[in-house]
Amino acid sequence: MKHCLNKEQIDFFLKYFFNNNNEDNDVVLIVENSKQWIDQIFILNYLVTQIIQKKIKKGNLPNNFIEKLYSLKDVGDIVIDEIDVNFIEFIFNHLSVSNEMIDNLIYYKTKQINYDYSGQIRY
Repeated sequence: MKHCLNKEQIDFFLKYFFNNNNEDNDVVLIVENSKQWIDQIFILNYLVTQIIQKKIKKGNLPNNFIEKLYSLKDVGDIVIDEIDVNFIEFIFNHLSVSNEMIDNLIYYKTKQINYDYSGQIRY
C-alpha cells in the first residue's frame, strides 16, 4: 500500500527514526511495513522543510539531519518527493475546490501515486 504522510505523521516518522520515539502506532506500523517493502511511504519535501524550519528556530536540528533524512530511502520503501511539474500538472488536471492547500497536496499526491495509468494511451 502507498501512503503520503501529512505533516503530523512526518513529524512522528522523524521522531521514530531519529529518537526511537514510537508515540503513533499507525505511523510505526507503516514504517515497519516499509522496511519490509510491504508499504511505500511518500514524504513531500515541502512539508519536511516546514518541520526543518521549526527545528532550526528551536535550535534542535542535528548537524547531519538532511543526510540522515535522505539516507532513509535505503532503509525501506521511502520516497522524499519533490513537488515537480508532473505533480503540478496532475493537480491542475484533477483540481477540486478546497480551502486547505496542504490537505490538497496530500490528497492529490495520494491520488497520483495510486492512479492507474494502464488505460492511458502512450506515444
